Amino acid sequence: MSYATSFYDVLFNADENVCFGKTVYDTHVCPLAHAITTEYQFISINPLKDNRADANVTEYRNILCEFDTGSIAEQMDALQASGLPYSTLVFSGSKSLHAIISLEYPCKDRLEYDALVKRIYAKLPNVDASGKNPSRFSRNPNATRDNGRQQSLMEVKQRIPWDVLDLWLGPEVKTEPRPPVNVGNRLLPTRTRSFLKYGAPEGQRNRLLFSNTCEMLRAGYTEDEVFDLVSEILDLPQKEIRATIKSAAKKARSES
Repeated sequence: MSYATSFYDVLFNADENVCFGKTVYDTHVCPLAHAITTEYQFISINPLKDNRADANVTEYRNILCEFDTGSIAEQMDALQASGLPYSTLVFSGSKSLHAIISLEYPCKDRLEYDALVKRIYAKLPNVDASGKNPSRFSRNPNATRDNGRQQSLMEVKQRIPWDVLDLWLGPEVKTEPRPPVNVGNRLLPTRTRSFLKYGAPEGQRNRLLFSNTCEMLRAGYTEDEVFDLVSEILDLPQKEIRATIKSAAKKARSES
């Protein structure tokens, strides 16, 4: 068994289907055994049916913890200091490490999965919160990126028992949930409502985030409300979304 193959054995069962992709927009699902190749840069973190979508996840087993703050050495130091019990670790070939927690027994449903991801991310201040979706793409190990660099497989361990993860998480802290943002009663341009519904294509995300954030702030949204809404629809690092919102808020204040 090759080193790279054991990565797939840890995350998936042999009879499961996954999505491999050459771009972040790919959604085609195929049997795992048919697609283990370095031709594809991306791989869905959980098994799927039909096509790549959160609603089509068949087992809520794997949780992505992606880090892109600081150098790779600093990310590795922070990861080790956190004590996070992860199953696989891949270098993206650029600026980030992708650690995946593969549970010995999957979560029973999406609700349990989301609650667990929230608790894990709360203990990792530098994690990219946009990786929370169960159908999320991660980097396929040993594939070559568009920049010519290899996405290196750094570690393969084993699936994580629940008692090990529970010990690392510690007691659950109860917090008051933030009330959902009310979109319906505020005046927004049609283009901004479309942005909130459909997101933005790659290459235009920052520009459209900035312009539509300005519209939302003019309509009375707070910066936190804008963040809550756009972080659900844009595949951008949390810190990048925050920075863009801050820039838009500065512009909006200068116009008032």
